[in-house]
Amino acid sequence: MAAAIATIAEVGLHRATFALIAERAGLSSTRLISYHFAGKDDLLEAVVTEAFRVAAEVIDPYVVAESTRPGSCAG
Repeated sequence: MAAAIATIAEVGLHRATFALIAERAGLSSTRLISYHFAGKDDLLEAVVTEAFRVAAEVIDPYVVAESTRPGSCAG
């Protein structure tokens, strides 16, 4: 997943290929990627899901620590 994210960030979604991702991940073949993902759209869905998961991990402690009541103005 990290190789896919880094490759997409570097070359863009349209130029990111399973071959480039496999190379970045140190894989000798794209077969391992193809085994887990039916195609580029399937991989992109997993990348977006992972990005939201990581963002939630970073944001969640701040949300939990917030003492302002819902609906009230903090400032």
